[in-house]
Amino acid sequence: MKKLLLLLAGTGVTVGCFYWSMQGVKAEEFQESFRGANYWTLPAIFLLLFVFYWLKAVRWSWMLQPIRKLGARQLFPPVMIGFAANNVLPAHLGEFVRVFLVGRRHSVPAATVLSTVVLERVFDVMAIVGLFAVSLPFADELPPEYGKVVMYLATAAAAFVVFASIFLLWTEASNRLFSAAMGFVPFVGEGMKGRLVSMMESAGEGLNALRSVHTILAIVLNSFVQWILNGLIAYLALRAFHIPVAPADGLIFTAVLAVAVMIPSTPGYFGLIQGAFKMSILALGIDAGESRVFAASMYYHMSMYVPVTLTGMFFLSNEGLRLRDLGRVAKDSKQPAAVRFEAPATTEENGKDSEQNRPAGPGR
Repeated sequence: MKKLLLLLAGTGVTVGCFYWSMQGVKAEEFQESFRGANYWTLPAIFLLLFVFYWLKAVRWSWMLQPIRKLGARQLFPPVMIGFAANNVLPAHLGEFVRVFLVGRRHSVPAATVLSTVVLERVFDVMAIVGLFAVSLPFADELPPEYGKVVMYLATAAAAFVVFASIFLLWTEASNRLFSAAMGFVPFVGEGMKGRLVSMMESAGEGLNALRSVHTILAIVLNSFVQWILNGLIAYLALRAFHIPVAPADGLIFTAVLAVAVMIPSTPGYFGLIQGAFKMSILALGIDAGESRVFAASMYYHMSMYVPVTLTGMFFLSNEGLRLRDLGRVAKDSKQPAAVRFEAPATTEENGKDSEQNRPAGPGR
């Protein structure tokens, strides 16, 4: 019943956003927009998209460096599989898929890997908020509500940084305090309490990357570059349909899109991306016509959705898994303290892993 309700709610959000974003769209104008689009922007979009996800793999390797020396080449396939899974599975389950894949192949505790994924999201929020704040002076038309959203996101990111700092400075004391606090929690079995305490200890390992100032600075710079590239993709998609936007406007689109995809919906963020494009155009006060804006949103969406999904499925087949396995993998990995990576790597894979197990820090 719970899954059914979530499915109905997600479908309702998707349908509602699609319905709103298509208000005023005319079939003839929509088709004409595609006929007159500049498709020479596609190669640039694909290049930026590859660099965007490669930088994610590089950043993840830096975060995992204190636990396991893994290079971007080893982590790029799990990254792409995870984001492809987000395109076909509900509730952002792709994050748990890549947690499972890295844990299975490289024998890293799942809770440790999951903590680095959470850390990624925090740095993403900080970069998006920072870039959005920089772009605000170039968009006088934006309503004040956008500034409030920036404040909320910045407060949440700052709260996590404070918590992580305390946890890193006094890791053992924090774990003891958490373990003692669990003793006063009712209706939770001793086995579950033990797993939660184990997860906290493993999470401490995942946050070890924050102990190096050099690594933190590299991660911050990497995160900002990632989202600048994402903003350029949005800018190119809009310019392909001759919508008069500036490069700074692409950063505003990226920020609105990042907030929109947090809303529960059907897999692939359909409807949310289209609604975010229309909302951003209205906020910027650009009169581009509903049909052209909707066409540009579909162009942006498909130019990212198709290559990411196909690349992820290619790497998935190399892992010996199929599409129907993703749901089971995600379900198992949602309980990271209890996961046992029972699928052993082959002798050939172990040889590759030991051969590739070299330092991959920010300087590499």
